Amino acid sequence: MEVDGNGKSVLEKLLDIDDSMSRCAASASATTSVTQKLARDRDILHEFTQEFRRIKANINSMRELLSSVRDDVSEYKASGSTSPRMHYNLLRERASIRGSISYVDDVINQALTTRSVIGSQRPYLEMYRAK
Repeated sequence: MEVDGNGKSVLEKLLDIDDSMSRCAASASATTSVTQKLARDRDILHEFTQEFRRIKANINSMRELLSSVRDDVSEYKASGSTSPRMHYNLLRERASIRGSISYVDDVINQALTTRSVIGSQRPYLEMYRAK
């Protein structure tokens, strides 16, 4: 939370400085370039404020995620080791995944073989087309 407080205080100081500069420029009939610089400074301050809010939201989101993961780990540790049924289910899922990988490998090999056969027939098809 320290970053949050420091970030807020810096943004507040920048806002105060920007307000002071705007008041000085208004009372001293500022030139166009000074007015443009003040407008640009205000835009930059607005961008900083938006970026600060975005980063703050991301940090809060990450903290919530970390807390959730910690809770899950604590729950897992509290429950002890996995039950035999859970272990069986994980092994079954693993076997299913390996079977799927094997099937995908077979399909890829068939596709490569088909590509090779079609590639070897290309010269004959080109000769037929030329006639």
